Amino acid sequence: MNNKKILAIMFMSIFLISLASALTFKQNEQADINIICINAGYCTASAICNASVFDPDNIVILDGVQATQSPSLAYHNITLNSTQTTKLGQYNVGGFCKDGSVTQVIDFNFEVTKIGKILETKESLIYFILAFGVLLLFILSFYFMIMTPYGNEIDDKGAVMKISKLKYVKIGLILLTWVLLTWFLNILIGLSDNFVSLTMYYGFFGFIFETMNNLALPLGIFLLVLSGFEIVKDTNIHKEISKFGSAK
Repeated sequence: MNNKKILAIMFMSIFLISLASALTFKQNEQADINIICINAGYCTASAICNASVFDPDNIVILDGVQATQSPSLAYHNITLNSTQTTKLGQYNVGGFCKDGSVTQVIDFNFEVTKIGKILETKESLIYFILAFGVLLLFILSFYFMIMTPYGNEIDDKGAVMKISKLKYVKIGLILLTWVLLTWFLNILIGLSDNFVSLTMYYGFFGFIFETMNNLALPLGIFLLVLSGFEIVKDTNIHKEISKFGSAK
């Protein structure tokens, strides 16, 4: 039942994205909102456009400001600075344009997202397929990492009988599992920024990703040192085993 709910949310999110506004800006960056002129795509120099902008909480950001006409007379422009695009979600623009006897109501919306874009349906499907593939690889890597033995083969008395090379495979799988999980979280960040059903988890995914990403280098150095330590240790054990075999 839970799987069915998850699939339903995924496909509903894809549908919602396909209907979303194509006008999208990046959070905390300047947004230039262009209003196309109403007289067959152009206006006279005397045309006036007044508009108001409302944030996702319906709070007025700009109240009845006059838009700036472009040199080509093809559109008018309203600019939001970086402090006016801090909220994620849908912003609304309302007002009117008047050019002589022609008047047209302004009524449209735009989105502000973390990455400055909204995934299209095809991109969304690719993201989901990629996320599923990376998750599958992570599960397989994690499984073999857990199942792969680390120590050498010992006898009943606890003495090393044979040096096992699987410990180095396990160390490699630890690093691979870490990389795959970090990659998967990075994909989830992209998805959570574009899907209404996952937006609430953006901060959580971002925090875990940043933590794992920052720890990747120390982990890599630790595993490298650990591998060197095991090589030296196994070399010494191999010498002892060889001496014991020669003594016999």
